Amino acid sequence: MKNVWIEMVYNRVPRDWWTALIGRFVSPGDALEIRCWREEERETAAASRYGTPTEEGNEISVHGTVTADLIDELLADAPEDREIYNKMTKYFTIIVEGAGRHLGSYHYGTQMDLTCSDEDLAFVLDTLRPYGDSFVV
Repeated sequence: MKNVWIEMVYNRVPRDWWTALIGRFVSPGDALEIRCWREEERETAAASRYGTPTEEGNEISVHGTVTADLIDELLADAPEDREIYNKMTKYFTIIVEGAGRHLGSYHYGTQMDLTCSDEDLAFVLDTLRPYGDSFVV
């Protein structure tokens, strides 16, 4: 297994790379954690549909299980407030564990870490290739 860190360094990249990785690495039944800032009430309410929220300092952490509905939401629900920060998702942090894989999406999807196979790594690199130097991997 390989550990991969991805950081988006150009802030105007479209979100299709992110949805491709979500589609590949997230499956129904995987263990899930979504973290939102305490003041993100709409986001916390949305995340709470997929698990149990608990307060952890300045964040609300929702622990649950990935569902097909969550995957559909992540793939379709592009944030509208992208002027200051080019968000890939409305959730500050998403962590998914399952089938020997790990996906961490941080800072609204602009940073990711993955634990994956050589085949998965090739998929990641192929997915990011069209964006040239917009990412550090």
